[in-house]
Amino acid sequence: MNLLLVLISITVLSLFIVGKIIRYRRLSYINNLNSIYEEMEMIFVRKNIILKNDYIEFLKVFKNLSINPSYLDIQILLLIKMKTESSKFKNNSKWFNETLESLPKEFNSLFIKFNSYSDKIIKLSFYKPDFVLFLLRLIRVQIFKSGVNSYKKLLKEFRFALRNEEVLSYTDMKNQIALN
Repeated sequence: MNLLLVLISITVLSLFIVGKIIRYRRLSYINNLNSIYEEMEMIFVRKNIILKNDYIEFLKVFKNLSINPSYLDIQILLLIKMKTESSKFKNNSKWFNETLESLPKEFNSLFIKFNSYSDKIIKLSFYKPDFVLFLLRLIRVQIFKSGVNSYKKLLKEFRFALRNEEVLSYTDMKNQIALN
């Protein structure tokens, strides 16, 4: 009985420590996102880039992600992906890429940094207990709907969400504005 209590205590303590480490890393990555976003804004100021509507919308995406890092939770990204129509996503993705290409190369390097930190935040969200429960429910539903090989489709959805978090966030942001 004592051995069982010791094992449970060690497990709970290790989960607590891992949770604290994850929260600390997440907070440091969020702080990095905020500083990179400020550098992105400064490029517009230093280069005297005229803020057209496209650029304003483009900066809103990064501001939204740096202020609301909950958008970088894998559960949220998967839910946004599931509810987004493919035509809207393709249009937003095309607009996003065209706008990114129209900016100076300095901005592109900042975008790469921003993207790497946002990917790290998304990867940390895989270790949250509520995500594990969400994943188990999702797998159960997928197996009943599509059969045993549905895990390949689910893995494809995860990879898609990891690669396109900015566009998914923008698409959801536009949907939220349209609803209001």
